[in-house]
Amino acid sequence: MTTEELQKTWQESGRIGSPYNPRMNSRRETALEKLAREYRRFSMVALVMTIVSLGLYNFPWLEMPWKVVIPVLFISFFATASTMDHWLANGIRSIDCSRMSVREVIDRSLFYRRRHHQFMMILIPYAAIVLGCLGWASRADIYMLMGMGAGFLVGLAIGIRKYMDFMASYRDIASDAE
Repeated sequence: MTTEELQKTWQESGRIGSPYNPRMNSRRETALEKLAREYRRFSMVALVMTIVSLGLYNFPWLEMPWKVVIPVLFISFFATASTMDHWLANGIRSIDCSRMSVREVIDRSLFYRRRHHQFMMILIPYAAIVLGCLGWASRADIYMLMGMGAGFLVGLAIGIRKYMDFMASYRDIASDAE
C-alpha cells in the first residue's frame, strides 16, 4: 500500500457510510430530526382525529344542539392542533446546522420552543372547554364522567411524558450546537 492509498483510506474511515467504518453506517437521528418527526407525527394523528370526530354526530345519546356542537368543537380542536404541529415541524425542519451559525440555530430552536409553549397555552384550555362541553352534553352520566376522568389521567401521563421528551430534544439541540 502506497502512502497516498494509506492516506485516502484513513480519510475515508471517518466518513459515514464508508466501508472502512461499519459502525458509522447506521445513521444516528439528530435532535432536530427527532423533533420534526414527532411534530409531524402529532400533526398526522390530529388530522386523523379531525376526520374521526365526524363520527361523533352519530352518538345516539347526544341531543340537539349538542349533536352538532360537540363534533364541531372536536373537529376545530384537532384541526387547530394539527395546524400548529405542522407549523412547528416545518419550522424545526427549516433549521440547517450546516448553513447557519451556532447562535442562529440556538435562537431558532428557542423561538420554536417558545411557540410550543404558547400553543400549549392555547390548546390545553381549549381541550378543557371541549371536554367540559362533552361532559355537560352527556347529562352527567356517571359512567361517561368516570371514563372521561380515566381518559384524562391516562392522557395527562402520556402528555407529560411527551412534553419531557420534547424539552429534552430542545436541550439536546442547544448542547449539540455549542
